[in-house]
Amino acid sequence: MLVLGRELDRRRLRARTRLGLATTYARTARLRARNLSKDDVRACIGAKTKREIATLIADAYPELAVHLPRPRCLWESEKEAMWMFGAVGMTLTAHIASTEEGTSNSAPHR
Repeated sequence: MLVLGRELDRRRLRARTRLGLATTYARTARLRARNLSKDDVRACIGAKTKREIATLIADAYPELAVHLPRPRCLWESEKEAMWMFGAVGMTLTAHIASTEEGTSNSAPHR
């Protein structure tokens, strides 16, 4: 399954082109492509902020907890490790959604 963010209209032309190519490849390889929004992830995981999502994921998967950055101050930029938690959140959301639809044959590891 290919999981993409739904906020494609805000991205640049080159990024949209590459995501379109990835979606086309997924279809030719008979993979499902799923577009998710940030709101989909927040609703599925039950958190409002990126930090809450990352904390819940780190609690569920202790091996990722070492990568959870400390809470940042308002003037600091987001740490790169937060992207990993965003990707895991999208993956979990896609898996849960496909399981609820009855299209997934595999259970999550946890």
